[in-house]
Amino acid sequence: STTSIGAGGSDGWLLRMSQASGGIEIQPTFGGSGNDRFMAVVEHDGDLAVTGTRDIGGDERLWVVVLTTSGSVVWERTLSGAADARGEALTRTPDGGLAVLASVGLGDNTSLWLSRLTATGTRVWDQTYGEPGPDRVGDIAALQSGGLVVTSATAETPEEPFAVVTRKTDDWGEPTCEPTSTCNELSVESCSLEGPCVGATCDPGAGCQE
Repeated sequence: STTSIGAGGSDGWLLRMSQASGGIEIQPTFGGSGNDRFMAVVEHDGDLAVTGTRDIGGDERLWVVVLTTSGSVVWERTLSGAADARGEALTRTPDGGLAVLASVGLGDNTSLWLSRLTATGTRVWDQTYGEPGPDRVGDIAALQSGGLVVTSATAETPEEPFAVVTRKTDDWGEPTCEPTSTCNELSVESCSLEGPCVGATCDPGAGCQE
């Protein structure tokens, strides 16, 4: 992001540099008169997908933009649902969509927001995670076999040290089975976005059981 060029306040700033010389080829900015920021970028089917935060009436909103490599906007979404939301990590999913991990809240009162989008930016589902204390975004990765891996840091209270937390989820963002678990309302690993399967208990070999 930059405050020296753009529409005002801070703006998302895309730089494409020459591999041969290191010189700047393009440097378009994106945003409005408030404080807008890009915070993470991934390749997305030949384009670039970026996430960050968009200033809407003084509130930070989760912002996702897909751009061509020349800097043209393919689509952009400002997601409602939580104020003070900052997209800090994203990944492309095997079906061509995106999963975006955001931090929600301010100071020591923060949690995690995971949003799943289709390839054209349609919102599929949202999940939130967090402990009583502050939570910090780490990273997110999609698994070819389905599901996501989410890393974060959390503390039970602001005074205690942070610990790293790794979550493996199914295609709907729900925690998946562990070898010794008996869990409530978990999806079978093979379930798709079109047909989630939910049962009362979970067996790691057989999946959900009624």
